[in-house]
Amino acid sequence: MEIHALKLVLSEEGINALLDAYVPEDASVENLRVRITPEGLHVLGDYPTVFGKVPFETHWEMRIVAGKVHARLVGLKVSGVPGNLFRAMVLELIQDVLDREPGIVLEEETLLIDVESVARAKKVLLRCNLREVRCEAGRLFLEAGR
Repeated sequence: MEIHALKLVLSEEGINALLDAYVPEDASVENLRVRITPEGLHVLGDYPTVFGKVPFETHWEMRIVAGKVHARLVGLKVSGVPGNLFRAMVLELIQDVLDREPGIVLEEETLLIDVESVARAKKVLLRCNLREVRCEAGRLFLEAGR
């Protein structure tokens, strides 16, 4: 399958419904959800510890480079305050999850998402020719095509 022209709009609600459906019950975070702003994608949740649940929020800038989605971590808050002390730990947790996910790698603080490889791992042969990703309030826009 090859995408020649596509404009896709994903709503915050739609992405959160997918998270509810596909995040495993034994995931290391709870209450995982996404918020989309013009500045990027925010991933929020709670990390359970022996002292209770610790709320976190990550902020990712999105762009397309050479047909791949690049999501760069530009912000982290833990319990509502800047979480730079926890940045390395959060990136390590993300890397642990990605070790089991083909098509997504973490380079420094940027997720490189090869949509075609992710699809291939799910037995879907796809050539999508990604050109643009854009965030607006509550919506994520993707454009693909020749």
